[in-house]
Amino acid sequence: MVLCCKRCCGVCNFAGLLGPTAQQPNSPTAQQPNSPTVPVPPDVRLYLLFYDADQNKELSHSTALNKGCIGRVNLFGDRAHAKQNLVIAVHKLLHALTATDKYDLHTGLPIYLDGYADPDKQP
Repeated sequence: MVLCCKRCCGVCNFAGLLGPTAQQPNSPTAQQPNSPTVPVPPDVRLYLLFYDADQNKELSHSTALNKGCIGRVNLFGDRAHAKQNLVIAVHKLLHALTATDKYDLHTGLPIYLDGYADPDKQP
């Protein structure tokens, strides 16, 4: 059984992530078998899915939604990718907290934020 976040607004079941058994956390039958017991319910849930790097050279896109405060993050399951995994997980966490990406419409590449110091300077 998978639970949606405490502030569910009905969109947590995006792309079939939660499946038909999703329940509200305040439901009397709600259980969290893979979650540690904590005194405060979580505001955001990220589901980290780890894949074997030898068998998967590329992973599908990860997704996070601020409505529902939930995300599915695809990561490589080896130590060589630990830092990259952390950046990706935090990036998706920020999306769940309403952050958005900004892209150049002509190139499709990410743009530097206004006020970024010397983005064209080389080290």
